[in-house]
Amino acid sequence: MKILVRNSNPGRAGEYREVPEVDAFLADIDAVCKKHGLSISHEDSHGGFRIVEYDEELRDWLNAATDGR
Repeated sequence: MKILVRNSNPGRAGEYREVPEVDAFLADIDAVCKKHGLSISHEDSHGGFRIVEYDEELRDWLNAATDGR
């Protein structure tokens, strides 16, 4: 899946591209979530994450992550 990759040059926007290692990482997280019937959630941009019952919408939210390396 193509994800937004941060551009290291100040003032320039990132770009969408394939990042296989991020895809594999997110697939592993999803497999663990399904195995345990749990998902990672977050109410806002502050504070800690919440662990909740498995939800495909939360999987999609996590898969929309940006590669900020």
